[in-house]
Amino acid sequence: MRTLQSMYNPETGQWFDVPWWQQANALETVIDYSSLTHSTAYLDDITDTFEHNNQQSFLDGYYDDEGW
Repeated sequence: MRTLQSMYNPETGQWFDVPWWQQANALETVIDYSSLTHSTAYLDDITDTFEHNNQQSFLDGYYDDEGW
């Protein structure tokens, strides 16, 4: 998690140099980790991601990407 989160940019709510569809995979990993370990260490990052990337910015016209 430290390695993954070292690539996280809280100003954008996204991970550096990560393609759009893999942003969702990174977020899912953080959410799963937090849920399974009951850790609250990354809750601010999860919140920032959703606040900075509202529903409109999650839609990119490619339905397989949006499905993530």
